Amino acid sequence: MCRFAGLDTFGYRGRRTDLRVFEVDHPATQAWKRERLADAGIEVPATLTFAPVDFETDTLAAGLAAAGFDRTAPAVFVWLGVVFYLTPEAVDATLDYIATQAAPTEVIFDYLRPPDTDEDRDYARARAERLAAEGEPVLSTTTPADLAARLRTFGFTDLEDHAAPDLLAAYDTPEFRDAPPQGLRAVRIARARRSDT
Repeated sequence: MCRFAGLDTFGYRGRRTDLRVFEVDHPATQAWKRERLADAGIEVPATLTFAPVDFETDTLAAGLAAAGFDRTAPAVFVWLGVVFYLTPEAVDATLDYIATQAAPTEVIFDYLRPPDTDEDRDYARARAERLAAEGEPVLSTTTPADLAARLRTFGFTDLEDHAAPDLLAAYDTPEFRDAPPQGLRAVRIARARRSDT
């Protein structure tokens, strides 16, 4: 499994010895996380490997190869909280890499759709300005239809795409469906699978 990690803790829970986890993140963010893990006394399991990658200057291929990732094994790529901070070219390069992993291959990721009301445009503009001031500018948005077309060009045929509030509502939190927080309205979560069958 390849996880674009951030502060994700999946690789530190459960301790499954049959699952190898590669945590991919920006080198500076990953170094900071490793310091926090050490400070908290959280042991890094033997099944977890760090793979530092700056998507705007490095490639996922190089970062994972350096970490010993096996391109011939089926894999799941969990890519959350990253896509909207990347240029469309960097997103496509990463999807191309994922699509050429030995099948079956699956990727799960979130993205932002463009705002379609004045209220949402105002909110998106304010959020983008705030994030840019923090050094994390929003660099890409896409519509579900455009994303599906792009995923198909990479050979993904089994696609799902859901509004984040709808997924949260499925976990018995109907308030997210009926009155989702404005920050979630533009967030969508996609799953794409490529198989040889």
